[in-house]
Amino acid sequence: MTSKKSSTKTLIISLLAFLILATGSNQEVQETITYYTGLEKDFTEYIQGNKKVLGANVETAKVNRVIDGDTIVLEDGRTIRLLNVDTPETKKPGVPIMCYGTESSKFLTALLEERQVQLIKDEESTDRYGRDLRFVYLDGKNIDNIFQSVNAELVKLGFAKVAIYQPNDTYETEFYELQDEARKNNLGAWSSCEKPFEN
Repeated sequence: MTSKKSSTKTLIISLLAFLILATGSNQEVQETITYYTGLEKDFTEYIQGNKKVLGANVETAKVNRVIDGDTIVLEDGRTIRLLNVDTPETKKPGVPIMCYGTESSKFLTALLEERQVQLIKDEESTDRYGRDLRFVYLDGKNIDNIFQSVNAELVKLGFAKVAIYQPNDTYETEFYELQDEARKNNLGAWSSCEKPFEN
């Protein structure tokens, strides 16, 4: 993430230097200014926390059932995999139930089963298993505040660890901050398991 920010900043600084030293035609300078302005906008958006506008992708649905700590099934039959999180396995073939897996599943069940939710996608809509990838908010929560998402709540309370899969990285920084806090405060699996989130 730091290298991406640095390379963008380097480009902008280089363009500024070019503008200052430019001796070409007015048209060349104007084209460079136009190009720089675009980069400046991109860089400003990145500096402000790499926030994409996701609200336009909001969808309302009802949860039918919870499969495990990070996967749910909607009333219309679609399977939703929660973005940015990974909870201990409870139903993966050939894998024993992991420490704190049952607790994570029970928590998500109590929170979401038969409830109305708001779903928001990031860049990539589905995973390789055909599941829809979404941030999930309970009805009435502020969808512009990632900390009010169920995804963030799972990490905040130690029910899940962070799992970022490109290109879905909108809230990477925020999720790792939540994980650091949960670990520091020994919440959930971080205090209950000898090797949290490991087989």
